Amino acid sequence: MSSRSVSGRRRPFPGWIAVCVLAGLATAEIAAAFHVHWSNRDLYRSMTAILDAGYLAVPNTQVIPTLLSPGTAFYGGVFYTLSVGAALITLSLVFAWAWDRFFHRDRRALLSPILLWAACLIGVNYQGIALLATAHFLIVPPVVFFLAVFLMPSRPEARHGNREWLIHPIALVLLAALGAGQMEAEVFSRFRNRCLLNNPVGLAVNDFYYRYTLYAAQTFKSLDQRLLKTCHPATDSPALSRRMASRLVRYDYLPIGDRETVDLRVEVGDNHMLLKSGDRLVLQASQSRFFGETRQVLDDFSAKTDRHGFLRGFTFVCLIGQSLVVLYLFFSLPFQLLLRPFLAPFVAKSAAAVICLLICWTFFQFLQPRPLPDIGAALASDDRQQQAAALEAVVDRKLEIADFPVYARLLDSPDIAVRYRLARALGVSRSSATYAHLVSLLEDDSFTVVYQVYWGLGRRGRPEAIPRIQAGIAASDHWYVQLYAYNALRRLGWKQTASD
Repeated sequence: MSSRSVSGRRRPFPGWIAVCVLAGLATAEIAAAFHVHWSNRDLYRSMTAILDAGYLAVPNTQVIPTLLSPGTAFYGGVFYTLSVGAALITLSLVFAWAWDRFFHRDRRALLSPILLWAACLIGVNYQGIALLATAHFLIVPPVVFFLAVFLMPSRPEARHGNREWLIHPIALVLLAALGAGQMEAEVFSRFRNRCLLNNPVGLAVNDFYYRYTLYAAQTFKSLDQRLLKTCHPATDSPALSRRMASRLVRYDYLPIGDRETVDLRVEVGDNHMLLKSGDRLVLQASQSRFFGETRQVLDDFSAKTDRHGFLRGFTFVCLIGQSLVVLYLFFSLPFQLLLRPFLAPFVAKSAAAVICLLICWTFFQFLQPRPLPDIGAALASDDRQQQAAALEAVVDRKLEIADFPVYARLLDSPDIAVRYRLARALGVSRSSATYAHLVSLLEDDSFTVVYQVYWGLGRRGRPEAIPRIQAGIAASDHWYVQLYAYNALRRLGWKQTASD
């Protein structure tokens, strides 16, 4: 008996897509939580070694213990689950549906998805075996695909000329083209500022994202993307060892002694520096090049030890792709359900897709810079949206906020989005009169405002801020705030010493 004749007697299973999605999300979250947990353990070892060596650690002593918490692994894993996991679930469902509906479960037609799956497995391990990263690709697609094949209702009788299924991919392609035409560097920050920071639900999403994303991001960062790295300059010459350490510290490679787990081990050969990862020789450079082109040498070392380039790229594509899919479903499905009782299926789906595209186009226009003829009047108004738009225009147009003294009344604004934009405007100000107001925002209750203040202090270039920033790092319980504060220190010319 053929597989088609067996499947032809399958009874429809209500909600089979929901079951497949939930099973896929659960599987993806398990894989992601383990991935983040092991990454957290490695970071815990590095940060405790940095503290033991007398350096300033970021994350600090308030955050380091959370690296061993199952909760941070779980919540950090949500980032992977809703990006990589969600994309793999979507692709698996699409392939399962196409195999059933178009290829009648002909096993020969499985070659294409199997090759694509194999390409992902090879890609994630191309620059070195990465077992935890591989788990996402190895486990989630088979679970979702085979569950979908098992639960999927029988294939309906083919109807001549039925091309309704084309509506969704065409609409998604058009939506992607529409979004690509509207995208720019600041569009995501505008989305956060205009849609998340002015309502309780948006604030909760924003807080969750910035509190837990760094745990997940740490899993695929290359060395040059990490804030702090560990190293060991292995030489019998104290003078050369000090010179090597001084040079490496300049680029945040911190000597922690001869440990097996250092990110970089530098040995001295015959007039050559041997850069190793563990016991593996990665790069060889002359002493003159090592000391004369240290940044380039370390960048080359980072590139040669980076095992996660494919995962980073794939994650970014998944974030963009899944955002478009969610946007499309969010706006098209309700209209499709509303129109279906009154219109033919093809017309209802087409109309819903067109309405969705129009709404999305309007949404993208909403995220574009706003024209504002009178910044002073907007800052003086009681309209928070006008105030925020005026501050946004000050930054976008590279204007001087000190030219609008009325801005001072916004320091106590109840709107986080306004205070955030004010901190950014003060951060790019060139007037000494605005510096005290920028510093005063360090006492703000919102971490979103505080990390923007540290960004501004780094740009202002005033070394007297260094002690205040150091104290802020020690007092903060938010990893993202500490990251911005540390970058501000480095921009002000401060560097690590073992006495810090």
